[in-house]
Amino acid sequence: RELVAVRVAADGTQTLTFDDAGATRTVVADHTILCLPLPILQRIDITGAGFDPLMRNLLRDARMGYCTKLNMQFTSRPWRGTGPWPGVSSGDCFTDLDVQQTWDTTKVQPGTGGILLQYGGGTPAGSLTPGSPFATDSDPYVRALAGRMLTGIDRFFPGTKAAWTGRAQLSAWHRNPYALGAYSYWPTGYLHKYAKYEGTAQGRIHIGGEHCSYDFQGFMEGGATEGERAAKEVITALS
Repeated sequence: RELVAVRVAADGTQTLTFDDAGATRTVVADHTILCLPLPILQRIDITGAGFDPLMRNLLRDARMGYCTKLNMQFTSRPWRGTGPWPGVSSGDCFTDLDVQQTWDTTKVQPGTGGILLQYGGGTPAGSLTPGSPFATDSDPYVRALAGRMLTGIDRFFPGTKAAWTGRAQLSAWHRNPYALGAYSYWPTGYLHKYAKYEGTAQGRIHIGGEHCSYDFQGFMEGGATEGERAAKEVITALS
């Protein structure tokens, strides 16, 4: 079921309208927690929810960012130690190439093989179109993307492409219909207008999610702590 609208009655109860495979279903609640990824929350019809002007403007102006993670497996770790780069490398790299960023996700694990992650963000990440949000090397798109990224990685970690086993996995949250992005960010002009207001209850509607967290925005801790905070609001109201 997909939540499509929230409407508040004169007595404060909320009617939640769901699309259930084409059929309309409604649920009436005394308290509602909207703990949803920002783009999903922004799609809900809240015109009858009684949200104050600041919250309505906040939801209009807040944004969800794009990022992708391409994990690739290798028989060795050419990116480690000394090489044609300054100092000693552990696989971490920031670059203005299409690769953008890499790190070794297996750096503390024993053995000769390893996994190097290519991290993409912004428009380059949002433009990726794998067959599914969490595709593997069984998807030709992922194999082609890995090959292209490894060509770039070879420019600063030579020999990496030759050590690739052919195994890869791509996480692209913007392709997940239940997320439509990776995590929230504050666009220009947002901070001084809205920061710390995201989780403010609107009557008996409570709002959670990582976008509400001031300290852990974009992280699992943000989602967990803000969900807990919203739940405690309901418990307090019912006590």
